[in-house]
Amino acid sequence: MKVTDQPILFGLAGFAVCGFLIVLIRRRIANRWTRRISGVFGVCGLILAALFVTWGIWLGLGNSSPTNRTLASNLEYERLRVGESGVGHLVTIDLDDPCTLLVTTELEPSGDVQALHTETWAREQNTQVAMNASFFGPFRDFPPWDVYPQEGELVRTLGGSVVDGNVRAMPRDWQGMWDGENVFLTSDGVPGIAFDAPKNAIWGVSGRERILDDGFVTASISEPYPRSIVAVDASTNTMWWLVVDGKQAGYSSGATLKETAELLQQMGATDALEMDGGGSSILVDGTSGSQRVLSRPFNQFMPDRSRVVANHIGVVDGCA
Repeated sequence: MKVTDQPILFGLAGFAVCGFLIVLIRRRIANRWTRRISGVFGVCGLILAALFVTWGIWLGLGNSSPTNRTLASNLEYERLRVGESGVGHLVTIDLDDPCTLLVTTELEPSGDVQALHTETWAREQNTQVAMNASFFGPFRDFPPWDVYPQEGELVRTLGGSVVDGNVRAMPRDWQGMWDGENVFLTSDGVPGIAFDAPKNAIWGVSGRERILDDGFVTASISEPYPRSIVAVDASTNTMWWLVVDGKQAGYSSGATLKETAELLQQMGATDALEMDGGGSSILVDGTSGSQRVLSRPFNQFMPDRSRVVANHIGVVDGCA
């Protein structure tokens, strides 16, 4: 059985089992009230099976057709296959374009920040494109009774950020445990990835694992998963943002870190950094005048449902 078939096949099996049990039990039970109770349980089972089939079909409804279009003079978007089972959304950013202005969420010096949906932050910042950024905590996801954070609640990024040349939180200072690297842009307009952003960095955020290092794939072994990746090429002043949808059988199961690294390597990137993934992964387009989600996030077992996250990165039209 393919993993993409499981939700629908389980639901159909539920239909068959429940239907068989209803017929069998009701034929062998003489008591009227017992027959009614068995019928109620059987109908509930059929409803649950129908919901399972519906959920399985819903998971596979995402658009996986390859496409490529220009969002703005400095932004190119492409929907493409990533690895064996992933659908990715790739934005290529021309950092040499005078209208390209990178922004990120402003943090307190401690790293504390009010969590927001990426769409909310993108709308407030009027971004051309926006993506989720760093890992963060605290985080709990046991829907519907224990979900943290909600929008506006306080969280702390893992690692730091650089806003307008000012370090908002020191990298690796989150409880002394964070050893992730940082993607940055210098005042000369040159992008890079390093453990410590240089003194002339004007923009930067922390990620976790460097999966592409000086053109070589360095990704660790991992399973297919929703991903958010930032990649750069300092020689051409180009940056790529890649979001891979996942956990959606029949549409996109996600990609391994190696698969994302190999794709970005083919695109011309020399270095790439893993950002927060899973239900946090999302890519938002605002070039049409309103914020529109390009990717298909998956959160709390539901497609097209975004997560509240700590910080974000965006591109703003610096010529507007």
